[in-house]
Amino acid sequence: MYISTGILFILWSMPFCSSTSSSFRMVSLNYLARWCMTIFGFVSIAYGLFKNNFKSDNSQGLICPVCEKSFSPGIFRTPKNKLCPNCKIKLEPIEGFYDRHPELKEDTNEKSKQK
Repeated sequence: MYISTGILFILWSMPFCSSTSSSFRMVSLNYLARWCMTIFGFVSIAYGLFKNNFKSDNSQGLICPVCEKSFSPGIFRTPKNKLCPNCKIKLEPIEGFYDRHPELKEDTNEKSKQK
């Protein structure tokens, strides 16, 4: 989708063709606006090609192995240093956490049975 949007913006802006004019909502675009559209088109194409590289490695969320506090994916929700603010332990990915720590899975089942 990003690649097709970028191609559309580049073709629509026609930056190299000075004899034609592009318009938006019946208003002719000046030379600077056409080049801005072209740059946006190139950025959109680059993002479409390399978007997997822009994704963070904590896109599935993180969890503390000691206190089992989970952190949602996102820039502002996960600590930058990837350490639990309470335990100061390195956070682990949520995916497969209880497969790596089966003893914690049994503890959570016992806690839920006691309540």
